[in-house]
Formats: sequence, structure tokens, C-alpha cells
Amino acid sequence: MNRSLIQIFLIFIVALIFIKTDYRLESDFYCCKDDYDYYAHSETIAIDGDFDYSNQLVGYEDSRFFHNGKSAPSGFVGTGLLSAPFVYMGNLFNKAFPNNSMYNFIVIFYSLSSLFYLTFTFLIFNKINSLLGNKVHPYLIHLYILGSGVGYFVFERYSMTHVYEIFSISLVVYFTIKYRDSKSSYHAFIIPILVLLSILTRWVNIYSLFLPFLILKLLSADTKEYLRNKYFLLASFLSICLFAVHSYLIYGVITFNPEFIYNTSGSIQSFLEIENSIVSFITLNIKNLFVFLFSFEFGIFWFSPIVFFGFYLGIKNLLFRSKSLKSKIINAVYLFCFSQIFSLVLLWRSTGSSYGYRYTFNLCVISILYILVNYNFSFLEKQYLKYMSVFSCFSVLFFETTLGTQLSLVSIVNSFGRTVKFSQPNYLTGFIESLVSLEAYLKIGAQSLLGLFIFSVALQFMSILNLNEKLGVISAEVYNSDLQTLFVKIDTIEFYKVILTILIVFLLTTIFVKNTHLHIKTYENTK
Repeated sequence: MNRSLIQIFLIFIVALIFIKTDYRLESDFYCCKDDYDYYAHSETIAIDGDFDYSNQLVGYEDSRFFHNGKSAPSGFVGTGLLSAPFVYMGNLFNKAFPNNSMYNFIVIFYSLSSLFYLTFTFLIFNKINSLLGNKVHPYLIHLYILGSGVGYFVFERYSMTHVYEIFSISLVVYFTIKYRDSKSSYHAFIIPILVLLSILTRWVNIYSLFLPFLILKLLSADTKEYLRNKYFLLASFLSICLFAVHSYLIYGVITFNPEFIYNTSGSIQSFLEIENSIVSFITLNIKNLFVFLFSFEFGIFWFSPIVFFGFYLGIKNLLFRSKSLKSKIINAVYLFCFSQIFSLVLLWRSTGSSYGYRYTFNLCVISILYILVNYNFSFLEKQYLKYMSVFSCFSVLFFETTLGTQLSLVSIVNSFGRTVKFSQPNYLTGFIESLVSLEAYLKIGAQSLLGLFIFSVALQFMSILNLNEKLGVISAEVYNSDLQTLFVKIDTIEFYKVILTILIVFLLTTIFVKNTHLHIKTYENTK
């Protein structure tokens, strides 16, 4: 067995362990939370072919966005746009193979959409790494991305925006680098369209608007030529028009304000209002920044090391390595990208009611780009980035496996001093304790795709031997509630659907490993 096949097998098994089934073994998607918002976009695009959400929000018309009689999801459309082909495919399979199972084809394909976009984000970064001189081992870059925390929103809560944000921003980076090398009209035209896609995925990622110019400056390329390119200007105008049209079709008004869609108008103004003095305002936000960076409640030093390191390296370069005014300005603009996203955390003073500071995961893209451009940091810094990324990946796997890693269901005081639900101020210590907890490993096994496959095979084998009654006795005697739930759900799932899911994961693993293996050879040849 050659090295490539061994890598495929090992990564495939790891993927099956990380992919959770608790959000997948469902019969449908139900209103009304963030996850459903993005599915509603995908469903109306793929199945209805319109932006009328009346049949997606039946009975909940005014529970999300509602203005002048127009109802729509509060979440933005980009995630639904990218995942719509998977819902369309699942719908075709459901029509061809009618069934009443909880695990229908729409759920199968839609839930694997996030894994597809993660895989192709990895492939895009293989190309970016190659274009920038293969300075980092490809597998390390993939580790950095997963270590950002985005894995949770690929392997478990797959309907959220975060992997789609990273994918779309990665495309902007890749095609901007291609434009630097080719100066082609095609690349000049497509970059504003891709910027539009990244904004549609999450409006508040405002830094995407000037990201191409930052990338060109980081690469010491000419931005004036790009600004004068008629295809860039045409595509920019077209993108603004498309954004305005999509806003009108979905929300009934033309708006560029995400607060209007979120129904949180005035929150930024309230945040900027200085009640006592500017000194106390600055002091409070510096304190909150350190909480965000280092607290046990998902501080990014521990749980999103690539974002922390990108921020740290930018400050280090600005203060100690920038010799010219031009260099200082470029590094300051780079750090502005971080400050724009970090300010959201300082505004809300919470993690976002889920795993980690999820609003910041998209910054892993520009952090990796910055590292590839400024690959001159110390051995100790490299070791931190590598091993803390591994640490962070495992924290995703153990999330909510024990009491110490579960988010609170009642209001408690979080690390910022706010009393909120869905918080866990001691997640770091809870995660470390869960590493030696049998309960945690049982939960991982019971909720993993690998566990579903093993128990499904066992059920098929027992069925062949007419041991179904014995299986019922075993499931009744299992004390772990997650295993009991799994036994119950397996009875309602056709075995071939489990096999289909496994085969798709295997196909994506094979594509990923074979592509990466080629880039590893190139990387090794440059050393």
C-alpha cells in the first residue's frame, strides 16, 4: 500500500470520527433559528426558484425579518446560494426514490455541502501556497484552517455560514494572486463578483470590499493598474447593482445596512456612546480584548490560534519590522481587517451562543495569506501555531461531550461579565478534563458518522441472522442516552443511505489527498 492510499484511509477514518450525526439524523429542517435561515434560502432558490419565503416561514412570518408585510430569513443569502445545488440534487433523489425516512436525500446532500466547500477550500489553498512559493507544508495549512474552529460548523452545525465565508474569501485571495501574475481581463472581472459573493455570505465582513487591494499591496503589486481596468470597473458596478436587486427581492427594500436585517438598529451607535469618559471607554474595551484573546471561554489564543497568530504577527510587524511609511500603512490596513471583526465581539461581548468566537473564523484566510507573505517567524512561534492548532481541532471533537464542555442552558455570567445563556466560562479546563472522561469518548462514538456506520453494519448482520429481538434487548440495556438514541434512529434509516454518505465522504477524501499529494511533491522539490 503506497503512502497516498494510507493517507486516504487515515484521513477518511478521522473524518468519519469528526463528522457528527446529531444534526443530520433528522427528517426535515424546522423554523426558526440561524441554521434554518440559511436552509430556507437554499430551499427557495433550489426548489421554489424564487425569493418568496411564505412557504418557508408558515406561521412564523414575523419571527425573523419582517418589514412592510415582507417576511424573510434574518440570515444572509450567500450560504443558501452556495448550498442550493446540493438541495436541488437531494430533491431530485427524493423524487426518484420516495421514502418516509428521517434521513432523506435533501438532508444527506445538504449536510455534506459544508464538507464539500471545506475540501475545496483546502484545494484552493494548495494553489495559493504554490503561487506564493510553497513556503508552508500543505497539510499544515489545512491544520491551521481546521484549528480556527470552523470544523465545528463543517462536521456538526453544517447549516451555518462560517465555512462558506472562508471558501468565498479564499476565492478572492486566489484570483487576486492570479490577476497579479496574469493581468488578464477575466481575473480583473471575476474578483469583484467574488467579493460580492463573500459579502452576500456575511454582510458584516466589510473588509472583503478592499481585500483585493490589500492583497496586491502585500504582494508588492500595482493597484493603480487594477483600479483603471475597465473590466474591474464594469464588474464592480454590476456587483453593486446585483446587491441592490437581491436586497429588494429578498427584503422588499434596498439596504446596505446589516443592522436593519438583523433588527438590531442602533447597537453600534449605543456601543460607541461614551457614558463616562473616553479613558474608561478605552480601558473597558482593552480589558474585553484581553478576555477575547486569552480567557478560558474560547479565548482565541487557545481555540483559534491561526487568527490569534495573524493578529499578533501584524502587530509585531507594524511595531518592530516596518521600516518605511508604506510598509506601516499596509500593516495598519491589514490589522484594520481584524479590528473590524474583533469590534463585533467587543460589541456583543459573547461568543455567539455556539462553539468559539465564530464571527472571527473567516480571518483565518488573511492570517494564512499574511504568514505566507511574511514567513520569517521563529521556531517557537511555528511550534505554537502547529501544536495549538492540533489542540483546537480536538477541542471541537470534545465540544459538549461532558458537563465541563457544555454550554449553559440557563443564564450565567460569562467571561465578559454579561449574564447570558449558552456560555461556558471554564471551557478550557472542561476540555482538558474531558480528555480522560469515558463519558466523552462514548458520546463521540455514539454521535460520529463512524459510530453510525458500525452500528448500522451490526444491525444488518443481526437482521440476516434473525437477531433483531436480541438487538432490542441490547439497546434497552444501554445506559448511555446517546447510544440509545442512535439505536432508535438506526431502525428508521435505510442502510444504503448510510453507505451513500460514507461513499461521498470517501470520494471527497480521495480528491483532497490526491490533490494535496501533488502539491506536497512540489513543496518538497522546492526545499
